[in-house]
Amino acid sequence: YVMEQNHNGRLLVCHGGDTRQESVYNGLLGCMEEITMVHDGARCFLLKEDLEKIKNTVTTECGCILCAPETDTVKETDEEGYIVKTIDRSKLKRAQTPQAFNTNELIRCYKLASEEGFKATDDAQIIEKYSDMKIKLIESSGHNCKITTIDDVRGG
Repeated sequence: YVMEQNHNGRLLVCHGGDTRQESVYNGLLGCMEEITMVHDGARCFLLKEDLEKIKNTVTTECGCILCAPETDTVKETDEEGYIVKTIDRSKLKRAQTPQAFNTNELIRCYKLASEEGFKATDDAQIIEKYSDMKIKLIESSGHNCKITTIDDVRGG
């Protein structure tokens, strides 16, 4: 991990890692604010309204994430690909970014995850595993889709 020493104003450039998790951890080590907000560049349609909700919520909560309700019917399957059961979608939310947390606690949890080799799919999962911090869900107001594949660009 290498941090660029010269920075312009509030922008500090750090090198990414081999994974999203390593890249976020590298960036966290350069954070100097009490609260850190992690956002995926692949979610480029974030509404200002949702950003404001996250900013306001993290002033009273230890952590919060943007999310969307699950609208598909979700099936749990066995190893052979047969349905075991249908999951109650009213209890499911799809995690999005931004995700905001106390910086020191997030760094502490990322360090533990790194030491144990724990691989998470988002920042909230690392907090869930290594902290007692409660994480508030903030429902997204808009189309905060993630562009990961060419089908996402095509709208498919």
